[in-house]
Amino acid sequence: MAPRRNNATNSRATGQLSNADITSKSPSPHLNSMTGDTSEQEESQNSPKTKMQKLMEDMEGAQRKRRTANKQRVTKAYAKAQADTRASINALFDNHQIQTAEAYDAQISRLKSLTDQKARIEKAMREKLGDMRRDYLASSGALKKVVEYRCKEFR
Repeated sequence: MAPRRNNATNSRATGQLSNADITSKSPSPHLNSMTGDTSEQEESQNSPKTKMQKLMEDMEGAQRKRRTANKQRVTKAYAKAQADTRASINALFDNHQIQTAEAYDAQISRLKSLTDQKARIEKAMREKLGDMRRDYLASSGALKKVVEYRCKEFR
């Protein structure tokens, strides 16, 4: 006959857990109090932290540090990207303003030269018109004399 195992060992072998196994491994004080294992609970609460609890706390602390460092890294990267973007946008606008000012100055210069050219052309037109008027008056005077002379001849 095979040696008889206790309930916990037998349940592990079969993959099933009994209520005793569940309550003895339960971290909840309510489940332990149901079984009457209050002395173990009190001992574990009064005893220094176990290695596993310390390990878990260390892991949580390390995770918090990594998370904090990651947040700081992302925040710094965001701030740097924001500053770089702001600087490039400002540079773009500054270049645009410079180009706009240069184009404006060139347009004003061209407009001034065209206005001066227009003034010169108008002055030349006035002079020509004056010359044409004098020539017309002179020609018409001469033509009038010729017509008058011919009229006298016909009479």
